[in-house]
Amino acid sequence: GQVKEAYRIANEAGTVGPLLHRLFHKSFAVAKRVRTETGVGAATLSVAQAAVDMADVVFDDLSSHPVLLLGAGEMSELALRGFKARGVQDLWVANRTISRATEVATGLSAGVVPWDQRARFLAQVDVVLCSTGARSSVLTRDDVLAVRKARKGRPLLLIDISVPRNLDPGINDLSGVYMFDIDDLGQVVQVNQEARQREAARAEQIVEQEVSRFERMLSDVHLAPLLRALHRRMASDSAQEVERSLRVLTPILSKLDEAERSLVSNALTRMSTALGKRFLHHPMQRLKDLGNEGEGGQLAEIAELFGVGTVLVSVPDDNTEAHEPGYDPDGEAPASRDSMTVSSAIPAASGDEN
Repeated sequence: GQVKEAYRIANEAGTVGPLLHRLFHKSFAVAKRVRTETGVGAATLSVAQAAVDMADVVFDDLSSHPVLLLGAGEMSELALRGFKARGVQDLWVANRTISRATEVATGLSAGVVPWDQRARFLAQVDVVLCSTGARSSVLTRDDVLAVRKARKGRPLLLIDISVPRNLDPGINDLSGVYMFDIDDLGQVVQVNQEARQREAARAEQIVEQEVSRFERMLSDVHLAPLLRALHRRMASDSAQEVERSLRVLTPILSKLDEAERSLVSNALTRMSTALGKRFLHHPMQRLKDLGNEGEGGQLAEIAELFGVGTVLVSVPDDNTEAHEPGYDPDGEAPASRDSMTVSSAIPAASGDEN
């Protein structure tokens, strides 16, 4: 998100050059491919999120079950966001400091329960997540027994992610009550971490593939202008030499009819073009090899040697980025797109020296 925001600001300021623009969009596309083709983002590494996942496993439709959070610290806020993302609308927060409970609850459209009413409120919720800094139990076995009749047999899930534990272990002995603590969730996080590491290896392979493709594209960006410049120089020189030869042959050509003069002109043009292509065949093949070998730094010197130069040219499109222009997988990148051009530092081609 920070990278995308930096890119957006730079792009709006007009400070993103064409190749940097291309690099950012390639990065967005690769990120989307990694998320699509691997599970690197699927495994939960947060205890708070693991608690939400646990609740989602216990209840078929978590969104229809009221949730109470005991505590309003960072972990509780993360869990509250997780429940909200799962579609839970009936959310409540209880905290010793009611102002803090109100602050957290208001931001996520949750209700506030006075701390001294937390045990009585167990009759109305199906999930309780506890994350407080208390040194003793904030809910006891007797608290749960007191609301069993009012709950009318509905199951109750309690998740304690406090350190030390803040829920009475005796609660776990009651029927219809499911209680998990941070050790249970820690095992889930550990398993998920190992799974994510395996997926990360697959993600790295994708990134390496795309880096190689991008490097080849950069090579083409530098090579294509030079190849085109060589072709243009050859065509220009050939045309000049044909024109010069025709002037020398004027006394002879003047005795021929128009069809015969055209035949001679075409023959000279074909011969000149063929000689130029034959002469350039090996150098151009070697230039392509240098590009493939990543030796693009030599191209400027080679261009100067041949006496050619380039002007602004289009960066070739890459079919792997079908989402462009302005593609951003999460809808955060700007939709504008630069003119995809690069400028060579190679000196401009000189004219005919003869």
